[in-house]
Amino acid sequence: MVLKIRFAEEQDKTKVLEFTAHTWEQGDYIQYVWDDWLHSPHGKLFTAELNAIPVGIMHIKKITDTIALLEGARVDPNYRGQGIGTKLTEACIEYARTKGFEKIRLVTAIDNTPARTVAERLGFGVHSSWLRFDIPVDPQPQEESQCTFADSSHIPEIMNFLENSDVYRLKCKRTMMPFFEPHPLTYDTLLKIGVCPL
Repeated sequence: MVLKIRFAEEQDKTKVLEFTAHTWEQGDYIQYVWDDWLHSPHGKLFTAELNAIPVGIMHIKKITDTIALLEGARVDPNYRGQGIGTKLTEACIEYARTKGFEKIRLVTAIDNTPARTVAERLGFGVHSSWLRFDIPVDPQPQEESQCTFADSSHIPEIMNFLENSDVYRLKCKRTMMPFFEPHPLTYDTLLKIGVCPL
């Protein structure tokens, strides 16, 4: 069996979405970003192919002129433990080197042992650790909520609130973090991500 690492192609999508459909209990976000990643001028989507079948993917994209981000590392559960994640990561590192990046960053769960093992073996160091907090939602709230989901019609009101906030004006103009990427908190950014990136 011959493993080939190459740039992703349109025809890979169906197979990739099949093996990523159950990444987590709630599914996976790959189906929502595939087309953007495939066609983005700011990154490259790699596919691992085994006997002409896509069995893994990884995306690398520009964060700044000197820093690239690895994201979306996925390997078909039927092919894990064969070094496919390592080969994808190595291909992305080489791509970053040819593009002149000075640093590569990735984010993974603290309990994602396979991803951490690959990262550490290839020389990545831990920069910081994050905690995830969950709270159960009461299906029968005691009081009627005053909260609503924002849509594009709310953007002027949101921006007015933010622009009159000392915290926003002085410190937090780059605090939106959809998919761990900093974005300027502006009208255009809110419009692009649909206000609430759920």
